[in-house]
Amino acid sequence: MIKRISLPIFIIIACISVGDASAEGKNQHTISQETIELIAAGDLQGASVKLAESPQGMKVKYIQGEISKVLYMEASEKPSKSNAYNAYRRAATAYHNLYLFLLAEGVSSDKFLSEAKKNYTKASRVAKGMQKDQCKLLEAALFAASGDLKKASKIFEKVEQAATFGDFAAAEHAAAYNAALGNVDEAVRNLQRAYEIDPEKTSEWIFVSDDFFKIQNEPSFLEMLRKFAIEPKNETTLSIPASKKPALEIAEPSPFFMKGINLPKYKRTKRKK
Repeated sequence: MIKRISLPIFIIIACISVGDASAEGKNQHTISQETIELIAAGDLQGASVKLAESPQGMKVKYIQGEISKVLYMEASEKPSKSNAYNAYRRAATAYHNLYLFLLAEGVSSDKFLSEAKKNYTKASRVAKGMQKDQCKLLEAALFAASGDLKKASKIFEKVEQAATFGDFAAAEHAAAYNAALGNVDEAVRNLQRAYEIDPEKTSEWIFVSDDFFKIQNEPSFLEMLRKFAIEPKNETTLSIPASKKPALEIAEPSPFFMKGINLPKYKRTKRKK
């Protein structure tokens, strides 16, 4: 069942500039209404065809990647025990991302929400150690985005604090959860942590994901973008000055905040005798 809800529609067209704006930058978020309706109706094969015919900006590639993950999972047999966690989590985040994409367009898809919940549950059952907390945090973000704040809070209370602080994955998961709650200050604080760890990955995530549609017009969020050298030209355009950051590319489809854990790198030095 697909429900249309009343939400402000704000599509960020991220224009990555190196000298003159490229065609890819201009078409960053150019996804047709027809394609959106196909995704909402669950016709992912049809949506995939339409996306292939669209200008290939970063947003198009991102949504194509999430659709491909869902189609692959639906066509696959039950994953092996050794690959179960990665398979279920990959499917969960793909459904989660598509749910957020539609939600930002004013459409709530019960199917994508249900499938995301189901796959997070499966991933949690086979998860080990910190993986369980990561699943809980992502699931809490999903419930918060859907409006079930009571359930989101209940899940979040079970998350170990270590899962919300430390590496890039912890920072981005916590940012997504707080953005879904509408907790602007905490979302911005965690985004700043993520940016300090990996500026390029954080910038790419902000451009393509829909995690921040609830807070994207908040002054503190916009101020943060300016500090990141992401300069809003008008209400629908973001750009990166060429002098401050190179063009970003997605070499292959990647999930919005599921790039794994990046451990800090240390320089080895010889001990003085």
